[in-house]
Amino acid sequence: MKSHIIFIIFLNLVAITGFTQKLTKVSGYIPESKDSSILVQLIINDPKVIKIDSQTLLEAKTEQGLFSFDFVINSPSMIVVKANGRNILFPGVYNLLIEPGDSLNLNISSLKKLGLLNIEVTGDGKEKIDFLKEIIKPLVPIYKTDPHYQSLQFRFETTDRKLNCIDSVYRSFKGKISQHAKDILRAYQYHYTLDIPLLGITRNKSDSVRYFFDKYIILKKRMNVLLNPQVINYFPSHVLYNYVYLASFINPAQQTGINFIKNSPIDFAHLIIKNFDKNSAIKEYVLADLTLSNLARNMLNDNAKDLYNLYVENVSTQSVFFQEVQNLYNYNASNLSPGSPFFKFELPDSSGRVHKLNDYKGKVIVLDFWFYGCVGCAQITKALDLLETRFDRNKVEFISVNIDTRKTWLAGIGKFTSLNSTHLYTDEQRGTHPLIKYLNFTTYPKLVVIDQNGKMVGSPPDPRSKAEEFVRFINSL
Repeated sequence: MKSHIIFIIFLNLVAITGFTQKLTKVSGYIPESKDSSILVQLIINDPKVIKIDSQTLLEAKTEQGLFSFDFVINSPSMIVVKANGRNILFPGVYNLLIEPGDSLNLNISSLKKLGLLNIEVTGDGKEKIDFLKEIIKPLVPIYKTDPHYQSLQFRFETTDRKLNCIDSVYRSFKGKISQHAKDILRAYQYHYTLDIPLLGITRNKSDSVRYFFDKYIILKKRMNVLLNPQVINYFPSHVLYNYVYLASFINPAQQTGINFIKNSPIDFAHLIIKNFDKNSAIKEYVLADLTLSNLARNMLNDNAKDLYNLYVENVSTQSVFFQEVQNLYNYNASNLSPGSPFFKFELPDSSGRVHKLNDYKGKVIVLDFWFYGCVGCAQITKALDLLETRFDRNKVEFISVNIDTRKTWLAGIGKFTSLNSTHLYTDEQRGTHPLIKYLNFTTYPKLVVIDQNGKMVGSPPDPRSKAEEFVRFINSL
């Protein structure tokens, strides 16, 4: 009887500890909003999911300058805090690391002077912010003295100095912080320190690229900080893409530069497999990221199908991200494959008139999705301005779809989308609009073609680099 009672008590304890989750809190004070409330947004990134639409968005209006968020997370997560649409952490960092049970309080003294170093942080979990601040302090003067033009050698040398600063703080920091959190934050700073330099180097045609890359990156084993299975999913794969690309060619720029990754995804996937064959966790993560990006960009064209099949052949079904990749592929196959009925959209123009898919029956439709400030959108605009005149407008309709506010939408016409298109927008619903959710993509610009019967065709050739192929593609319908 006694043993039964003990067993029941044990089960109750398991139930309590197993299902009671720690509440995590982020609160703050913005003096400038004491008299008039402003919108504060908290974005939580789930490290177990790659796609950006896995983010959780919480919103609150300040009351007498105060705001507060209570939520539950199951593992360390990256968060972004925005006030009136501006990231309060930048300059300095873009994200903060928060762990289950943390209770952070942010004192934002001025919205005119944002940035992590200008925010006073208190509460449980502040040691991670203290660690980040210690990393950023020595980096600021280096960034300030970096010249606009940098020789190849200088770019590698200044990047090396920045990484040395990060490593120095990593070794010397005495604050109370878990090793896992410390590793995540070092890798996070490594990522953002290497991101732009490596991207620029992929376009550099100098014969010295490989020499400096080997000297400062390979021989110093800089990538080991990022190639840690425990931290890999806390930052985007851009740096790892560029690393694989640079490590695979004697003169990378001769392989069409970074466009190689976009234009030859199957070949690039094989390079990932080759480079990370002995590190399955890294291989699986980077392959998953590449496959998801391709499925989102190309929906279900032949490249996307082949890449998915290659992914399945080389990744364990037990991989953390396998289900996510499979789900997106299955969604695309069911909803976005060529010949599928397209979403019956209803979108307003500037006069308020609602345009429906059926209004354009009998025409080929080219949908151009864009937002204000999108560099790629501006590039596509120049191409479309020239190409639209080559089509019969009675047979082909170019429709631009904006995801901004009405004000920025109207300001961007002619700059980030063609003047000659029919201009519609998502009525300020952004990524939550049913059309955007249906298409399931998060990167822009995005072109989608619909046939005369309102059925999905897919993504056309990129008009920026393949203008004639684009024309032939549309004319073939």
